[in-house]
Formats: sequence, structure tokens, C-alpha cells
Amino acid sequence: MVRHAFFFRHALGVDRKLVVEQAMRTETDNPFWRLNAKVLEGYRPVGLIDEDDPEVQAHRQRIRDEEAHARIYREKRKGLS
Repeated sequence: MVRHAFFFRHALGVDRKLVVEQAMRTETDNPFWRLNAKVLEGYRPVGLIDEDDPEVQAHRQRIRDEEAHARIYREKRKGLS
């Protein structure tokens, strides 16, 4: 559970991180208070997708397979009416 969040443009560094953690522990009287680092990535517009990425290629293939399956299903349904 996250109760508070701090955002920094650049990493604090070990020394500053320890100073901040100790200050928060002292001020809040909570010896368990700590900072966790998590790097957040910005939004990537569609035009910046790497088409050579194997994950992107696998996704594109799944979409093609689903569309082919839908066409076959639609043709079968037409034949039943």
C-alpha cells in the first residue's frame, strides 16, 4: 500500500536517501519508514513503437490470427441463414 509518494527528476543517491529516511523516521516516530525507488516510463506514442520488437511482432500476429478466425466465423454464420 502506498500512502505517500515523492517524485524526483533524478535519483537521490544513497547518502541523500539515507538522510531523508532517517529524518522521516525521527519526525514520524516510525522506525519502518523507507523510500523505495521505482522508475516510471513516460507514455510512448504509437509512432514510436519498435516494429522489430519480438513482443510487438507476436502481438501483431495474434491480431491477424483473431481477425482470420472472425472472418471464418462470419462466413459460417452467413451460410446458416
